[in-house]
Amino acid sequence: MGDKEYYQRNKERIKQKAKANYYKNREKKIQYAVKYQKANKDRKRIWNNHYRQKIRNELLILLGSVCVVCGTTEAIELDHKNAGGCADRVIRGDNHTMYRYYLGHPDEAKEKLQLLCKTHNLVKEHLNKERWH
Repeated sequence: MGDKEYYQRNKERIKQKAKANYYKNREKKIQYAVKYQKANKDRKRIWNNHYRQKIRNELLILLGSVCVVCGTTEAIELDHKNAGGCADRVIRGDNHTMYRYYLGHPDEAKEKLQLLCKTHNLVKEHLNKERWH
């Protein structure tokens, strides 16, 4: 019998054992994580930046990766079609959380968001007086 078959037959028992082990050693795991993160701040920062960029790129691909006005792929920015980007970030907590939300809700993303190049985004903000300061 292969490992895959064994796992399928004993899936629930394995999950229960892993869960019990986690709770048994929870404090040690938390202490280790805190110690690791303090000792590896630069590594953690680099990983977080890479992960955030990956999530943003996935959202850009979902929305077409080009400016909806001119078709360029340079300096692409996410734009809320009917303004409200600042309010959306406040609700979600930050850009990264907002990106993850929209990746999980692609139909809503396509309805509310569009991609604009930096130039066309600035023009839209100016014409619609959308600045959020």
